[in-house]
Amino acid sequence: MLFGSSGQRLGLLSGGCLEADIAMNARKVLASGKAKKLEYDGSDEDDLAFRMGIGCGGCIYLFLQEINEGNNFLNLVELHKVLEDSRKAIFCQLIPEEGEVAKATVIDPLIEVPSEFESVIPDRGSRAVTINGSCWSITAVNPPPCLLVVGAGVDAQPVVALAATLGWRVLVCDPRPANARREFFPAAYRVLRCNPSEVLDHQFAAKIDAAIIMSHNISIDAEAINSVSRIPLRYLGLLGPTSRLEQVMKNAGLKRSNLPVDLSGPAGLSLGGDLPESIALAIVAECHAALHSADGHSISGALR
Repeated sequence: MLFGSSGQRLGLLSGGCLEADIAMNARKVLASGKAKKLEYDGSDEDDLAFRMGIGCGGCIYLFLQEINEGNNFLNLVELHKVLEDSRKAIFCQLIPEEGEVAKATVIDPLIEVPSEFESVIPDRGSRAVTINGSCWSITAVNPPPCLLVVGAGVDAQPVVALAATLGWRVLVCDPRPANARREFFPAAYRVLRCNPSEVLDHQFAAKIDAAIIMSHNISIDAEAINSVSRIPLRYLGLLGPTSRLEQVMKNAGLKRSNLPVDLSGPAGLSLGGDLPESIALAIVAECHAALHSADGHSISGALR
């Protein structure tokens, strides 16, 4: 989580329960320039976490550290560049003890992994490990998903807005000048006024993780299906009923087996609702589940 000197916050550490106290301690770190370790014990009756009635149990260990020119901003600028290039990275941050100098390094797992980190790199998430007597936080960092939305009608606007709110990089494609307009999609990464087949000519085509096709035009949808069939997608959704899906596939000259991933058609989870915002939520939720290898079921089992 990042805290700015003017009170800005980015990210969450405890889901919102402890953030006020963490922010107060962050201000002390910024004022003193001295790093600080915090522990919140949900099982200790004398601990703040217990007294706040959070009730989640367990312990949270935090390390608050100022980011400045002296520690090269913990190499976060380099990490940002890697993510902007849609590449994965391993972020290794030293948790310094007394006398140790704060430092961090960014590793590209596709190039070379230093020998001391080879056995401790996680597939996902973070872990704390001891290397040569020092404590390190090792985090697998993935770039934001890239979503292609083909079709820039009114119902595509909440899809793009919701995906962008999730931090995804959203590309909107529509050959129709009345639709593909930046003012309709202010949160989109790119608005492309072109045919779906031309998307493959752009440098970011290979970085597309998911596609939602919703142009309401059989020919455009068919061209889009044909184009994305050459991209290793992790999700592919098509708006409309099954009967329309068959028409699109016939026009595209494809079978489902020709596609890089199982086609979700009609796209979306069964959430109910008729408004464009409800439909957008259902489709983006299904896409989110696919990108995170989840099945979209009710966690509590209350809905069956």
